[in-house]
Amino acid sequence: MKFDDHASIPPMGVPMSGTFYKTDLNDAQLRIRLAPDGADDWSFEPCRATVTFSDNTSRSYAWPQIMLDRSHPEVTLSFSSAVQNP
Repeated sequence: MKFDDHASIPPMGVPMSGTFYKTDLNDAQLRIRLAPDGADDWSFEPCRATVTFSDNTSRSYAWPQIMLDRSHPEVTLSFSSAVQNP
């Protein structure tokens, strides 16, 4: 994806393939990595993810503010520590 400087374009869809089961989330993680081109930085307030499962139900998850930059280009988020919204 390419974004102009100072652009804010939520939500950003990240398609994933495969079949997801609710039991998979017990130890599931989401890794976000920034590949900076210059002095880029990303800030998510909060970072949210909606997962649709094999039974066609969905759950939404949120983590507090996430900031990525050249010094800290990656974060791994655990679904077990997320705030879950039914």
